[in-house]
Amino acid sequence: MTWFPDNITAERRQAIRRASCAVVRLAICPGMANLARRQRDIVDDVVLYGDAEAWEAVAVLEAMLVQQGIATREQIEAAVRARAEREESVR
Repeated sequence: MTWFPDNITAERRQAIRRASCAVVRLAICPGMANLARRQRDIVDDVVLYGDAEAWEAVAVLEAMLVQQGIATREQIEAAVRARAEREESVR
């Protein structure tokens, strides 16, 4: 999927970042890798899926991280906060 500034929102960019991070972490689980990629495809496709559907896919991916014991909900939220703080310091 090719993204252009006029067809992607800041919210969607955030969803794409979170989904990509989750997919990389889930790659260590053979049975989860394909399912994770399918969820990421939903997030990445800005034409077929809206922001709400993308965030639902992010929630599924992050739940998979917790289910597989790769991360806790607290760790995921801490990473989100840290990323937001880094972005703020760059602006």
